[in-house]
Amino acid sequence: MRNSLILFACLSIICLSCQNDNTTSSSNIAIATTISPALEAKPEEEKIVHLPVESASVEQESKTKTKPNSLSQKNTWKSDFTYSNQFFEKFKPTSSFNINNTRDTVLTCAQGTIVHIPANAFIDENGNPVEGEVNFKVLEYYKMEDILLANLTTMSNGKILQTDGMLHLSAYTQDGLSCKLKDGEHLLLKMPTHKMNEDMLFFDGERDADSVMNWVPVSQNMNKDRYKIYTPYEVDKKVHLETDLTALGLNIDKFLPQNFKKSNEGLLIGCVISNQGRILSAEVILGGNNPDIKSEVKLDLGEFVKQLPKIKPAIKDGKPVNSYFIMPIAFDIKNKGYYHAANYNPDNDYKINFKELIMNPFEQGRQQYAFNATSLGWKNCDAFYEFEEQIPNVLANISKDIRPTTRVYMIPKGMKSIIPARIINNNWGFDLVGKGIEARFLAISIRNEEVKVAQTTLTIHDNKAIDFEFQTIDEDYLIEYIAQASIF
Repeated sequence: MRNSLILFACLSIICLSCQNDNTTSSSNIAIATTISPALEAKPEEEKIVHLPVESASVEQESKTKTKPNSLSQKNTWKSDFTYSNQFFEKFKPTSSFNINNTRDTVLTCAQGTIVHIPANAFIDENGNPVEGEVNFKVLEYYKMEDILLANLTTMSNGKILQTDGMLHLSAYTQDGLSCKLKDGEHLLLKMPTHKMNEDMLFFDGERDADSVMNWVPVSQNMNKDRYKIYTPYEVDKKVHLETDLTALGLNIDKFLPQNFKKSNEGLLIGCVISNQGRILSAEVILGGNNPDIKSEVKLDLGEFVKQLPKIKPAIKDGKPVNSYFIMPIAFDIKNKGYYHAANYNPDNDYKINFKELIMNPFEQGRQQYAFNATSLGWKNCDAFYEFEEQIPNVLANISKDIRPTTRVYMIPKGMKSIIPARIINNNWGFDLVGKGIEARFLAISIRNEEVKVAQTTLTIHDNKAIDFEFQTIDEDYLIEYIAQASIF
């Protein structure tokens, strides 16, 4: 019996020991699970990975491109542009207009953008027709510094663009409700350029979670004939006003010089009518015996168009086309200061050198891209571009303390392009850089009202990381700094 008790006691001790071991093991697992998130949140040691430049085949190149995506998911920090987004809001160049929604309107903005708005184009955010005035706003971005200050870039779904200008359109009722275009309506946008590029497309823009702009094409390549202007004797049907010219009264006093008003003379207004029946340009070309009338009279296109009835465009080969149009204006002697449209002999068309007398809005120095916008918001006039030879995964050495609040851009020489960096290998970097292409790399960090900037100009031959030396500047100097950096 005694031996049995001793044996039972030994077995009990062994069982208790095993139970304690299991308890300790389970406790350790639970503690490790609790600690692991904190360990994962700890910053990893900073590493710069130089990926191979070679891309012997398309398959290899695609693998190289996808590699940063998997690596970027392991980054130990997040971009934080909260303050910089608020900071950049200060630099928006705005043109604001109060317009009558019930009338056709032509607006000329500060940097040369022209917007044709048809009558009753807007409805409010609830879908109700807008009666009375609409506050229409246009933000224009044609200069590189304006584009950079607005954190706008030239990328479309990962492809590089060259820009000829960007716009933001918005409209509001007098009660502050946002407006939109009603279904089937559109605005005619004309964006100025110094040199036409037939590869230009029209884009709509959307920002991602980090406020980086992505542009989506909404139009096909432009047609060369789109900018041809026909003379009246080259078309099958001439421009036609739905109201008889003789019944049309015009208030143009404020546009005329004082000596002309006293002379009781008539004048000719030369116009270019688009294939949509809109006036693209209007100017006085002849006026009695006054040889200086063309330079002295400057018509306000918007004010002039408000007084005109609907216009039917010229027709050639069964299609509407751009055409020159002459509008004669006579002075009413009985009511001084009052002018009316007069009868015009179309036979005189053959005696007029239209191309010499009337401004062509598409000529060098006065050229314009014309697009139809079926919505408000971000708009862009860009063309796709591809480097002949590309280097993948070029990283930017940005120190960890300012990395989350830093924006990094690449500006290739001779191109109006701004290519943003993205997170690659736990740092900022560029997916693709043109091999042998000289480019300026610009970094801007804004944090707690402190502005730091850096720039370097390099010709890239491999994917060696780009180094930056930052300096702190006053925010009032930022515009000038970016303007100088973007001239390249």
